[in-house]
Amino acid sequence: EKKTGIIRIGVYEPKSGDQLQTSALQQYMAGILNSGKVEAVTIASAEDVKKFDCDYTLTTDFTKIKQASKVGGLLKAIKNTDPNAASSFNIDATFTVTSVADGTTKLQPAVSGKYDGKAEDAARKVMDEASRQILKGLK
Repeated sequence: EKKTGIIRIGVYEPKSGDQLQTSALQQYMAGILNSGKVEAVTIASAEDVKKFDCDYTLTTDFTKIKQASKVGGLLKAIKNTDPNAASSFNIDATFTVTSVADGTTKLQPAVSGKYDGKAEDAARKVMDEASRQILKGLK
């Protein structure tokens, strides 16, 4: 049951090819979007959108996930003896927030950059950035 004054977003599983564990990222995105007057739920279909009485849906499309050049990372790893420092990824992602009422695109932040860490961690950093833009846009 949705409370009055709450904006509910249905979060679809991200598209990324086979590079990421998308169901875990879907849960993560729904979790970080729960803030103030915004409530996020994970969905898999148009039926879920109706069942959960969503105002908006969010689709995430990771268009590029490419391991960045290792030279700088390896130097950092050797210097800091941090095995994770050797990993960084160039990621491009588009997040589309669509109004359920009329099917229009409400927001479409695109996030791209180089993110340190394993692929999943880098993807989470992209999602953190996008969620801030989405929450700001929905207020």
